[in-house]
Amino acid sequence: MTDYYVNQSGTNGAATSLATGKTTYTAGKALLGPGDRLLINDGNYNEAVTGFPSGISDVSPTIIQAINRRAVRFYGLSANSYVSEIGNKNYVKFQGLVLDAAAANFAGIVYGDDPGGGGGAGSSYITIDDCEVKNATKYTGIAYHNSGATVKSHHIRVLNSYIHHCGTDYPTIDTFDGHGIYIVAYDSLFEGNTVTNIGNSNIGGAAIHQYFGGNGGLNRNIYRKNFIKDCYGAGFVLHDGTTGIRADTNIVKNCALLDEGAGGFGVSASGVLLSTNAVYASNGAAFYITGSATIQGNISWMNGAFLTNLGSVSKSNNLENDVDPRWVDPANDDFRLRADSPARDTGLDFSAYYQDDFYGNARV
Repeated sequence: MTDYYVNQSGTNGAATSLATGKTTYTAGKALLGPGDRLLINDGNYNEAVTGFPSGISDVSPTIIQAINRRAVRFYGLSANSYVSEIGNKNYVKFQGLVLDAAAANFAGIVYGDDPGGGGGAGSSYITIDDCEVKNATKYTGIAYHNSGATVKSHHIRVLNSYIHHCGTDYPTIDTFDGHGIYIVAYDSLFEGNTVTNIGNSNIGGAAIHQYFGGNGGLNRNIYRKNFIKDCYGAGFVLHDGTTGIRADTNIVKNCALLDEGAGGFGVSASGVLLSTNAVYASNGAAFYITGSATIQGNISWMNGAFLTNLGSVSKSNNLENDVDPRWVDPANDDFRLRADSPARDTGLDFSAYYQDDFYGNARV
């Protein structure tokens, strides 16, 4: 791996140090080979994050990284475009970037096959870590492109990122709901993210939206330790899968502001495991099931209902909207359990899936 640098105060030289850094992302990316890293200094960049090569492997990805986390801000090139395109790429990692779609109008990031409609094999082993994606007010924060009815992309990972103020304008570019993260992929992980202020009062918009028009194939995706707040649609919409979909240790607050039925989780996929989640102060039901799901060890409080079951549900060891769980301060987003909480010592053993809680404490 070779490190190259972008520095708006650099000399536009060899870019092997900060001092000799290229002054634009466009010039810096031209140096990259597979598995190289582009380190970018603080600043505002009116450029699109595109044109980088695929990496070599999952342990040798091509990396686009901010030297100082979230101090590098990309705005895209023009209206009606994406701030970043990850089309037909493999083994790529974004680290610590800000992707602001206010001027671009379209998504902050689009992954999958060719966003221009040229098809291709899709993208895999893509990691978005510790990034901020915002102001895709007429679209979705992190969107997909997939030509045809067979899902192509896999091993998409969105980790520890902040996605907000997306789909808030009406009408959106494509007249459909704008979402925080739109998933058309399999074997993927979405963990530790904060997703807030999604959608609008006309057509809603979910924070995390797994959907592929009934084509299926969105299997073995895991949603864990995400904090969802202030969305006009559901916190999670989970469709088009039949195996291995799990959502655990997520917090959903004040969602379904348009009241679309599901406040916390809307599930039409089958075989979904929903465990140790907390849903609070949302319209509609905490769990709205039209597929099949196992609901275990969850807490629902001050929602429209605990469960709307129009499918097949197995449930156990939940607080079902009728008992105050005695969180420390949910109004201010502190969902730790007080010492006198009735939820203490009432859960099930999920150690086969995870060992810590939302706050990183070991489960006992």
